[in-house]
Amino acid sequence: MWYFRSVIEARSRTSFGLALCLLVGAVATPCSAQSQEQQTTFEELSARAASLREAGKAEDAIQSYEAALQLRSDWLEGWWYLGTLQYDRDRYQQAAAAFEHAVELNPDLGPAFAFLGLSEFETKDYARSYAHLQQADVKGYGDDEQLQKVARYHLAMLENLNGEFEKTMQIASSSVSARNVSDQWIAVLGLSLLRAPLLPTELSPDKDALVHGAGIAALQLASGRQADAAESLHRLVNENSAVPFLHLACGRVLASLKNYREALAQFSQEQRVSPDSELPFLEIARLHLRSGHQPEALGAARRAVQLAPQSSQAHETLGAVLRAMGRNSSAAKEEAEAQRFQNARTEPHRRLRELYARKITSEPTAQPTPDAVNHPSPPDTAAVSTEFQSLSQRAASAFASGQLDLASGYYRDALALNPSWEEGWRNLGTLYYVQQTFPEAIKALRNAIALDASHGTIWALLGLSEFQMKDYENAYIHLDRGSSVGLAGNPAAIQVAKYHLGLLLNRRGDFDRATIVLTPGSGAGPAEKPVKIALGLALLRMPLLPDEIPARQLPLVELAGETAAFLVESKYDEAFRRFDQLLAQYPATPFLHYAYGSALMSASKFDEADKQFSEETRVSAKNALPYRRRAAIALQLRQRDEALKLAEQAIALDSQSPEAHYLRGRALLELSRNEEALGELETARTLAPNNPEVHFALAKAYAKSGQPDAAEKERGIFERLNAAIQMQKSQTGSQAYSAH
Repeated sequence: MWYFRSVIEARSRTSFGLALCLLVGAVATPCSAQSQEQQTTFEELSARAASLREAGKAEDAIQSYEAALQLRSDWLEGWWYLGTLQYDRDRYQQAAAAFEHAVELNPDLGPAFAFLGLSEFETKDYARSYAHLQQADVKGYGDDEQLQKVARYHLAMLENLNGEFEKTMQIASSSVSARNVSDQWIAVLGLSLLRAPLLPTELSPDKDALVHGAGIAALQLASGRQADAAESLHRLVNENSAVPFLHLACGRVLASLKNYREALAQFSQEQRVSPDSELPFLEIARLHLRSGHQPEALGAARRAVQLAPQSSQAHETLGAVLRAMGRNSSAAKEEAEAQRFQNARTEPHRRLRELYARKITSEPTAQPTPDAVNHPSPPDTAAVSTEFQSLSQRAASAFASGQLDLASGYYRDALALNPSWEEGWRNLGTLYYVQQTFPEAIKALRNAIALDASHGTIWALLGLSEFQMKDYENAYIHLDRGSSVGLAGNPAAIQVAKYHLGLLLNRRGDFDRATIVLTPGSGAGPAEKPVKIALGLALLRMPLLPDEIPARQLPLVELAGETAAFLVESKYDEAFRRFDQLLAQYPATPFLHYAYGSALMSASKFDEADKQFSEETRVSAKNALPYRRRAAIALQLRQRDEALKLAEQAIALDSQSPEAHYLRGRALLELSRNEEALGELETARTLAPNNPEVHFALAKAYAKSGQPDAAEKERGIFERLNAAIQMQKSQTGSQAYSAH
């Protein structure tokens, strides 16, 4: 579990830990029947366990806790720390057993219920995990915000798995912010909007882009941005008109915007796509009832009840229509039925699980004869196994010797005998990719992932194949996932994957990250020209692929790429000369002054950088970026009033920019306007909860405002986030230059 390493290490220092110790004193008192010798032994063991835990000697601490708990099974603190230590070692079954004891001793201990549910989730005991995470959400998480964040994310996943899609959205609305939302949360939201009852890890790779797009729309809804959600959903339904429940979601948003005519059209479309669902009929009935079209509302409501006779909502809607028509007796019956089924769970559409779940899709190559179909005989298991072993060995030998067509045939034959052979699908997909038969490569690689999704290189190879088929949304998701999981293989192949990921990051407008991803492949020489072009696109903030560059702009991008290549090598003098050349030839190019200013800023030439950013404000008058950079420089030069003015201009252009709010907060703090500074910095924290600089500034602001506890908490978050960033830099290599 990737969330909790630092949380558990710091657990004994939290105020929750202190509260637990007080509670332990009330619950876990020594047994009067114990001998003095046993009591002393327990005290020695418990003290040793705490000392070993605090020293980071987890295995020895676990043994001491277990020994102490043999003597005192009612020691709540011991079960708590044993559970967290086992959880931190990924021993979820043992952790669950320890937390089970903890909640038995104190049924009000919400954090223990949270860890119990999370442990059970990891062992795939989803029913018990669901129940315990629900209890944790009711009982609370103490002051552990990180535990709350992770527990509620897992609860949302399980609500979705159980078909409680509306509850998933309710959790999301109170748990996520509009910015810096993880891909995991977006996947849960997308599945919820599409009413697909499965976990993100069960999602078929070919549905990743669709679910991601639906997740973005759901996130916009959760953050109150209905107009943006309507635009996103319109785009999705136009591209995926036969996908169940997309029209329903689009119609609901349009209805919330009072665009009833278009909403009704979307619901009617949903009727055709999902004829066995009561939901579009319910929405149509409500719209007609609102518009005074009672006969149409009655027909739709009755159809909803026919399709879902145990739906409380269906009976309630039909009752409302009947009451509006003055048929009070019939309405009362429907209202009683609605009350009777109020707590009934609607079974989620299992066909949607089949539609979205990972599975092996290719058919065996050998087709049975009509006689074999009519008179089937049991297979000779031993003979099949022997043939499979022979074919797999011949496939591997042909692959190693470069006989690609022969190897492909052997792999296909072997997989017809054993479709669950993950390595076979993986190697067959690789062969197809090398042979540039990309559709077949995609099918084979998806099958490999259905059997084992832990190979980063296979995700990347799938992404590369999808890139060649111009399925850019899925290609980005899978190349990014491959990079996150970890790429193996020769350096050239890894660089190909990173280059294509960089291209797609540019296409998405994530120019800063594109520069970082592309940087390891940059360098002098003609072989690096494609990478330089990609770096040039990032420098100029052009959201294009190389083959989309207009011919008249290609010289500009090529020169910008050479400039960027010098920057990533920290050859600033050469880069600055190229910038002068670029500005002489292309003075009105958007973001060229901005890029030059960023480079000058990296070289600590603040006055010159400010001049370039000032020029950019004239070229890109409606963009907040140059104002933010100028505000940062003004703070660096202690020009606080100027920094405040520039930060406010940036906020006026982009009110959702966490950096702009952070810069305004910093300026206010340095002007001793502490209360205003706190408001701005807290806004920045909401927009960018994982930015360590924001937490560092907040710690200073709380300290100045006489709130030492809040200041200490922010310092702890800063240290944790900063340590994580430093670790990431040590793994990937820090860069001297960023395109931002």
